[in-house]
Amino acid sequence: GLVRVDATDSALLMQLSPADASGLLPVASRALLGAAGSSGKYFAMYYSRMTSSDFLGTLAAQAEGATVPAPYAAPLFELRRLLAAARRHGEAFHVLITPLPEGVRSPSLWRRHAAAQVLLEEDPRAGVASCLVVDGPASAPCDERVAARLAPPPWWLAKVLLPYPVPLLEGADDEIHCSA
Repeated sequence: GLVRVDATDSALLMQLSPADASGLLPVASRALLGAAGSSGKYFAMYYSRMTSSDFLGTLAAQAEGATVPAPYAAPLFELRRLLAAARRHGEAFHVLITPLPEGVRSPSLWRRHAAAQVLLEEDPRAGVASCLVVDGPASAPCDERVAARLAPPPWWLAKVLLPYPVPLLEGADDEIHCSA
């Protein structure tokens, strides 16, 4: 299924997805995008997945200190791959996720969907992890089914599939932003 990643404090996760590279575009390019009715945002999710160049270090530097990246929708297996990368990196992080039901099929619906959320907090170096299902003011520990869905994907799945996470920007309606 699909999930919406609503928030994270992980510079690594923000670097990998949504990989907002808008700050790397020349000012004139952002202005041209804005004049054409675009948000002026540019995302480099594929590029961040396929290379480990200095470009990624630049994205990570942009993400430092940011706590609310653009929310985005992605297949659950892609989130699992990203979480596995964050765990290997050893950075403490939290991620707020909203599972999306099958009938919710467009960016505007993904953005507006309201449901119970999953709050995952981990510190891989300390060996500490917690998972809560948050539904309004109520919260409860994740059951085994939720926790299992957040486990690392099989190695072959992470190598073979190349998903297309979709940034969910306000005012974009059902536009899917161009990315690389």
